Amino acid sequence: MKGKRRTTKDKILIVLEFYETDVKVADLCRKHNITPGAFSKWKTRFIEGGKRGIESGRTSESALCRREIDKLKTIIAEQTIVIEEFKKSLEGGIKR
Repeated sequence: MKGKRRTTKDKILIVLEFYETDVKVADLCRKHNITPGAFSKWKTRFIEGGKRGIESGRTSESALCRREIDKLKTIIAEQTIVIEEFKKSLEGGIKR
């Protein structure tokens, strides 16, 4: 028989209960009728989500840098076209 499906909110509350109390993992799992393996996965995902949330400030900084790089690439491409056209016009003026 499969175990009870837990909502995301339920999982978060169980993980928070672990961090906010001195309860042992085995006791917490027994109380909520979950396996230690399932709890371990929830806890790992909870921590990873927190890390991504904290690092999200860097993501916006990274996005700004990416936009600036794209803008500079566009300028370089436009200048390359101008230079190539200028070279062609010079070659045309020298040839007879």
